[in-house]
Amino acid sequence: MLEPSTGGPAVEGPAAEVASGQDDGEPPPPPSPEELAEPCRPGQIKGDADSARFYAPTHTEYAAVRERVRCFQTEAQARASGFQPAP
Repeated sequence: MLEPSTGGPAVEGPAAEVASGQDDGEPPPPPSPEELAEPCRPGQIKGDADSARFYAPTHTEYAAVRERVRCFQTEAQARASGFQPAP
């Protein structure tokens, strides 16, 4: 039997739940350090160019800062570029 939307084979049973994106009862794995740091490298400071605020990797909003980002090696570099620490 072919799946109408993809033209591939239909998936039935427990595999169908996974294929359809339904929760299997386990939480997704936590993001990797690389994913959290994007677009910077892990450990770098993220500077939000719109707000001129910088975020250390330990800041709760660090992972959310992904657009219009400048990456810094140190807080001193971020400050020297006119950025202030995020509250």
